[in-house]
Amino acid sequence: GDIAGGSCDGFQACSNAGRQDGSVGDITGGSCDGGRACYYAGYQDGSVGAITDGSCSGTQACYYAGYQDGSIGDITGGSCDGTRACSNAVQIDGSVGDITGGS
Repeated sequence: GDIAGGSCDGFQACSNAGRQDGSVGDITGGSCDGGRACYYAGYQDGSVGAITDGSCSGTQACYYAGYQDGSIGDITGGSCDGTRACSNAVQIDGSVGDITGGS
């Protein structure tokens, strides 16, 4: 997906998003803001929908999202904000629907 709107700002933020056959939707609206925020999003065959509305902001927020065949819907509404928020979501073969509204 596209990265826009001041997103992926910070040391290694989004640096592995979509790596090794993973997929990530659009990252917009100031999302993935912080050191290593969204660092492993969609890594190794995992998938993550769109990350929008300032979600996954903070050091290592949404750190392992979708890692190793995991699946997450959209992360929206300022969700998973803070240090290591949603850090190991669907680490190996897990599945989570949408994370919305400050979850």
